[in-house]
Amino acid sequence: MDRNDQQAIGTLFEKLAKVERQTPPRDAEAERFINDQIARQPGAPYYMAQTIIVQEQVLNAAQSRIEDLEQQAQQSAGGGLLGGLFGGGARVRSRGRAHRCRCAAGAAFWQ
Repeated sequence: MDRNDQQAIGTLFEKLAKVERQTPPRDAEAERFINDQIARQPGAPYYMAQTIIVQEQVLNAAQSRIEDLEQQAQQSAGGGLLGGLFGGGARVRSRGRAHRCRCAAGAAFWQ
């Protein structure tokens, strides 16, 4: 494990702690079921953490790409003799940040 891995894992657990402080009590039945599954597969938390970190990196990369494309679309909108024809001159409005995951347990997770 290198320093980047350690930092990513630390950040993940900081986010999880924040979610835990900000959400209502966990569903007892779901928690029992999850604990039973982890008891049967003790390596699961390792792979779950790894999956979450990779997915977050992929989402961040995708968000950056979307923002780049929106910027390019804004710069290329309009202009030219026929730029306004058929709505071609309309400005593309950037939505800024992508919608984040909004589930009961992770409403604030990705913020």
